Amino acid sequence: MSSSRFRELIASKWRRLASKGAKRRSKGHFAVYADGGKRFVVPLRYLDHPIFRVLLELAEEEFGTVACGPSASPARRS
Repeated sequence: MSSSRFRELIASKWRRLASKGAKRRSKGHFAVYADGGKRFVVPLRYLDHPIFRVLLELAEEEFGTVACGPSASPARRS
């Protein structure tokens, strides 16, 4: 195997590993899943914002609450 091919394989593996880690949320954030499985990472401070609270209340009225599992939003992907 040539040296350049070996470097390409290593770089490819590192990219794959890095992309797997990107699915974790960072401190101070939580994940919300919209229609179609689109994932949004939202800062926790948004929970104190009145508009965001209304959005969550609308989602609860429309879809109910989820006792365990990811947060979901009725928002459609654009």
